[in-house]
Amino acid sequence: MKSKNITDRAIIIALFLIPLNVFWIIEVECVWHSGHPTTISLFWNVVFNLFVLILINLGLRKIWRHNPLTQAELITIYTMLSMASGLAGHDALALLVPALPHAFLFATVENDWVNLIQPFLPNQLVVEDLNILRGFYEGDTFFYTPEIIKAWLEPTLWWTMFILALSTIMICLNIFVRKQWTEHERLSYPIIQLPLAITEHGGHAHLFKKRIFGLGFILAGLLDIWHGLAYFFPHLPDFTVRHDQRDWGIFSLLSLEAQLVGCQFHSIHLLLLLVFFYLLIFLFLSGFFSFLIGCNASSVAQQGYLFPFPI
Repeated sequence: MKSKNITDRAIIIALFLIPLNVFWIIEVECVWHSGHPTTISLFWNVVFNLFVLILINLGLRKIWRHNPLTQAELITIYTMLSMASGLAGHDALALLVPALPHAFLFATVENDWVNLIQPFLPNQLVVEDLNILRGFYEGDTFFYTPEIIKAWLEPTLWWTMFILALSTIMICLNIFVRKQWTEHERLSYPIIQLPLAITEHGGHAHLFKKRIFGLGFILAGLLDIWHGLAYFFPHLPDFTVRHDQRDWGIFSLLSLEAQLVGCQFHSIHLLLLLVFFYLLIFLFLSGFFSFLIGCNASSVAQQGYLFPFPI
């Protein structure tokens, strides 16, 4: 088997893991509203899956004396899980599905959505039966009934076709930039550097032997574990580093997420890139760019929005 091939078993493993990860994301982001794995470019749920697969791969290697999964297969699984997670996660289907019936269930005499919004919504793209919608929002309703499935089937099919078409266009657009970016400009794509590094030789990567990477891994892990323990045991001292849970003035926007702490010990280029964009955000919110464009970005940020995206 050539390591460069995309194999059937890699696709099968990814297809098996996709429903589990989608359920995990929905529970964490929509039900618990915590963690939010898809709000950063390097999805931590996918990295965790990859790490577990590497541990299994290394264990099987001890028995079979060869890598059951090659680096190409692990990257295939990583790519498929990342695409599925991004589609199911925050600001994607997690918000699209609740938006479909919203204009009908929450229409009142005061907001006059019946005349202002509902006439402009295509019937095949939304769910408008109020009896169906009450079960959707209030729960305690069995989904798999003919009436509920019929109400959701047509919008689901139409939105599925739209998303597939949109995704296909995005993939096709890569044709115009791939050669220039990868062969001529040789962009490094920092997000993929960690998955590539840990899957080297099927998981028997040189990266794991670096002390600096081990230090970053332990530091990020201890930081997250301690913060979790402090949540369940309030008598423990806590030093939260999340930008939305502390008041450091303008410096509160300089977030120190645990997963980023670990990544910074992997590559000096990645560290410099993160520092650059942190400083860029700081300049946006410090008033320098606000003065140039006539917008008080600091006041916008204090309202919970990250300038320049006030929605």
